[in-house]
Amino acid sequence: MDFSKKQEPSRLFVPAIVLSRFSSMTPSILSGLLLIEIASTFTVDVGIAAQMRTLASTIAMLFAVAMGVLSVKIQAKTLLSIGLGLLIISSAGCITSTSMNMLLVSYSLTGFATAIIAPMSMTLVGENLTLDKRARAISWIMTGAALAYVIGAPIINAISDIGGWRLSFLGYVAPAALISIVLVRVSIPITDRNNPGTSVGFFSGFKAILGNVSALSCMFGNAMVVAAYQAILYYGSSFYRQVFQSSKAFASLLIIGSALSFTFGSQVGGRLVNRYGRKYMSAAPAFLAGVVIICYMNIPNLYVSILLRFLGSFAVAVSFIGSRSLTLEQEPDYRGTMMSLNSASQSLGTLIGSGVGGYLILMYSYNLVGLVLGGLGMLSGLVYWALSVDPTQKE
Repeated sequence: MDFSKKQEPSRLFVPAIVLSRFSSMTPSILSGLLLIEIASTFTVDVGIAAQMRTLASTIAMLFAVAMGVLSVKIQAKTLLSIGLGLLIISSAGCITSTSMNMLLVSYSLTGFATAIIAPMSMTLVGENLTLDKRARAISWIMTGAALAYVIGAPIINAISDIGGWRLSFLGYVAPAALISIVLVRVSIPITDRNNPGTSVGFFSGFKAILGNVSALSCMFGNAMVVAAYQAILYYGSSFYRQVFQSSKAFASLLIIGSALSFTFGSQVGGRLVNRYGRKYMSAAPAFLAGVVIICYMNIPNLYVSILLRFLGSFAVAVSFIGSRSLTLEQEPDYRGTMMSLNSASQSLGTLIGSGVGGYLILMYSYNLVGLVLGGLGMLSGLVYWALSVDPTQKE
């Protein structure tokens, strides 16, 4: 099977995709850092307010399946622009929300955006870059997502101090998406690809993927490690603010620290995938991340917990680079469908992590959140190792 491409993209190709992923992360940064303030605005419990992300993840998971057919009928560049536009519409709705229900509906549009931006960014990498360059490109995409936290946390914190969480949507989330749309339109070319554009091609892609045990194991493993990561990504700020009585400003610094750890992990992963293989670099870091997540929410020492949190972010990042590189090669003839279904699995993981985490906080404690979600990370590593196959290498 041929894993190479004939033509090289422009030098702005990767930066345009990186900025798009950067923009797609901004709503979750805001909702994670300012979750307590959002809950206070509408006088609801933090666990209830957290379900805004659960709803968005549910929509993203369901719509990602529909993306399987859209991706073979509409150019990835066009779909990517639409996804970024939805982020702007969602921001406008959140800014004007007068009730928790209205906020839930407005924020849920980020689910549609995620279901488009995440798979299309990876699909464009597979369509335009040679095999040896894809892992490095994916590492930069993941770095862009992490840098969104490094840059976004202090900016969102500062804006919210001035005008609350609504102003943060207006002053950060919407502008980032708008700039991304402009760069995508001027920097990403329309690509020539083998695109059947028929119902036969659509169903053939689903049949091939659902009949591929390795592809299914990649999606399951992805869902589990993403679910585990919610213990850090989504509930980390609330954990330190409620358990250790940390300030909002200190929580934002921890977000930056985790993002820098994730950035470092992304760059390390991008360099190690071609050397040690996509399968190994998916499985081992995912298992390690699960162990670390269990520990970070169950150790009473603040500083040890913080170090473990950073290590967990690093391990998850390395696993993400390996798993996305592995998944991208499972069905090269149906990359759009493959990555759309993988995006659905990612949304499922976010749904499981945020939903289960919110329930455990309401009924039990953060300690159990770490134990349960960390266990899912360990399960992810075992599944990758036992069931996945790297088509680019002889097993």
